Amino acid sequence: MKALPGALGRCLLLLALACWGAPARSAGSFECGGSVEARTWALWEGQARSLLGNAVIRDAFAARGDTYVLYDLQGYLHNLVAMAERCGRRERLADIASLLMPTLDALSEVRGQGPGWICRGGRVCTSANRMLGDEVVLYSAQYMALLTGLARGLSGEGEADDVVERIVRLAVAHLDRWASAPGGFRTAERLAARSPESVRDGSSRLLFTDADLWILTFAADVAGIVDARSDLQPLLAAEPARRQRRNEAVADLSRLLVARLSLRSVNSQRLGARVVLADIDRGYWRLYPDSRFAGYAGNEPPLACGSTRASEAGDAAPQVSIVDSIGWDFSHARRLVHAAASLDRHREAFRSTYAVPAASVPPAGLSAAFAAQLANDVWNGDAEWPLFANYWDGSNGWYRVGHDRGAAGCLAGYPPFGLSDAFVTGGFPVWSRHVPLLGTLARRLFELTERADDASRAFLRHRYAALSDEAARSTRVLTQLMFWPALVQPAVPSQS
Repeated sequence: MKALPGALGRCLLLLALACWGAPARSAGSFECGGSVEARTWALWEGQARSLLGNAVIRDAFAARGDTYVLYDLQGYLHNLVAMAERCGRRERLADIASLLMPTLDALSEVRGQGPGWICRGGRVCTSANRMLGDEVVLYSAQYMALLTGLARGLSGEGEADDVVERIVRLAVAHLDRWASAPGGFRTAERLAARSPESVRDGSSRLLFTDADLWILTFAADVAGIVDARSDLQPLLAAEPARRQRRNEAVADLSRLLVARLSLRSVNSQRLGARVVLADIDRGYWRLYPDSRFAGYAGNEPPLACGSTRASEAGDAAPQVSIVDSIGWDFSHARRLVHAAASLDRHREAFRSTYAVPAASVPPAGLSAAFAAQLANDVWNGDAEWPLFANYWDGSNGWYRVGHDRGAAGCLAGYPPFGLSDAFVTGGFPVWSRHVPLLGTLARRLFELTERADDASRAFLRHRYAALSDEAARSTRVLTQLMFWPALVQPAVPSQS
């Protein structure tokens, strides 16, 4: 159903939220110690752990040398790690760590400059794209953020201290190696691009990317861990020049993030309050090939797959205008959940550890501002059948039209609302602590997966296929592993 305008629409929406905010399961089901957490750990023990250990880590990573697995593991496990930390399940964190430790045994010297993961085969790395036989920074940075989140939860006196030290040492080694590379984190040219108009072509060289955000995320986690553990301070030690390069590189990257944040205060009818909304790299991605058809919302793909590259589509589809406000797409925006949590949580430690100038430290309350943006601009306004726009600014045109997937062939593109499943896999429901509406929407989707009526099943098959009854077993298991933990919050203390 469409959201209705005016007072009538607001009344119906509030009525819907009241009804769907009270699912068949009690509120306690979604608290630490409740039935959803119990089901999550049963899923982990019964299917997910062996699936990840065998098919992903042993077969794909160890046997084929596919470091894209590191990228996948962050997606599969970060929400679970965060839930375990929220709920105080240190023994579960230790179990996850034991599963992941073989990936650290596969580290190699990267160009003789320090430890890293080198891609030696698999789905993505080829000689043609020059990834084969080299490190892919995105994969490494994304995985390091998972590992430092795990280390943060494990940090403390006990048997896991060697794991924490090993992860922090490795994270610092990555920061130092990348900071010492020619161009460091490539911030100079991007900092000079002070407005979206500085981007004049479809390349990514001036964009603030997910790799940048992951680097800041694990750098913040390291700062927080070391700040709380004086015995780990020596892990940050280095000769003055090396430490200065590290600090300057992290500070410049933080300055770039601050420059690319767009914050605006609005009176939100949906949220019934004045709120601050946060966007990232707004307008800078308008010419990027993946976003070329953000202004096209038709039912059919705007181009026949493979007929032309999206970057050359201006002549093929002149009727489609560029959307000037485009930044990140909704799927990539899932990084904001864990990144904002780390930057919010360790803000002061981050500033002091890397000597970041006050003006270059990300503002407080990022998670709340991003949560408000999601509810106000990305959600479709339908509490019964929740969907989410393809772009973080709220635009809902096609995404990645004609995307080249290498051996997998050409991708026709994602139609409007085609990235909605990022809501259930990306951890967004944890933002219910800032915007309760997001918890209501997440619980509604959870309830739909529990129903057997035709309407619910059809909706899931069409919009959230990985959770539907037609999904492959492994796909459904891993999707549930990403979704269910984000529903679980610590119990609210009684007021009595």
